[in-house]
Amino acid sequence: MQKSIFSTLVLILCFSTLFSQSLDSYKYILIPNQYEFQRSADQHQINSLVKFLFNRAGYEAFLTSDELPQDLRNDHCLAAKAFIEVKPSMLSVKTSVRLEDCFGKPILVTKEARSKEKDYQKAYHESIRRTFVEIEELTYNYSPYKKETAVLEKVVEPKKIVPKQIEEEVILKKEVKAIENLEDKKEEKKEKLTKTNKEIKKNRIGEPEEKIEMIKIKPEIFNLVGNYEIEGWGKSEIIKKGDEFVIKGGDENFEFATIYKTSKPNIYIIKWVAYKQPQLMQIDSNGSLRVDAKDGVKYYKRI
Repeated sequence: MQKSIFSTLVLILCFSTLFSQSLDSYKYILIPNQYEFQRSADQHQINSLVKFLFNRAGYEAFLTSDELPQDLRNDHCLAAKAFIEVKPSMLSVKTSVRLEDCFGKPILVTKEARSKEKDYQKAYHESIRRTFVEIEELTYNYSPYKKETAVLEKVVEPKKIVPKQIEEEVILKKEVKAIENLEDKKEEKKEKLTKTNKEIKKNRIGEPEEKIEMIKIKPEIFNLVGNYEIEGWGKSEIIKKGDEFVIKGGDENFEFATIYKTSKPNIYIIKWVAYKQPQLMQIDSNGSLRVDAKDGVKYYKRI
């Protein structure tokens, strides 16, 4: 009898230890683009929300479709993979967060959180945010094992560490410089065309060159603030926030993108929360947005 009780206590202790392991030995959090219960990638913006909440809690989180750091591409075991477990029912939605290592072994499982919202997106967002209260209470301080550090030093080439904010500013400056060069070339072409038209007009009517007025074309400037139809988010709103602009969407008014101004009044740089690489954005003559994405140009209509 005593042996049976002792064995039970040992099992309970092992189980408790398994699900209370520290995340300190994991440098990154990796989030799938689509979970098994979703019909499409980032359905209901669940995956983007999970990435946002991990980053807010002090971790460095990526979607699997993001441009991953070099050391993570070399060794996926640097990341803990985050899954959302869902128990839907007629009256409520229950969710919990499960973290696994690169071999599929569980690291941590949070307690279930419930939402009684009837709308699925609201229910998912509310319950997931409640599960993250437990994660935010953890003390996270990345400290890899010495053995893991030695392996990484052999595999990963030395790389100069640049703070994320400075790295993004360098990228933005390069993008803006490219835009300015492109606009300068357009202005030179426009001036040559205007001069040619002036010469043609002078030859036709025989008037001195100084009496012919040049046409000055001023670009129409649109106010960026307003409502737009954004793919995946529906009706969204752009508002001014400090020196930048942000796009809010979804039922929780989630800020899923930041917009930076450039020296050109109708050219901007947009940085999505779900993607690391900034993109060029332009306001067209109808006041709608034109974004140069990796898979082609995206248009977002002003409404």
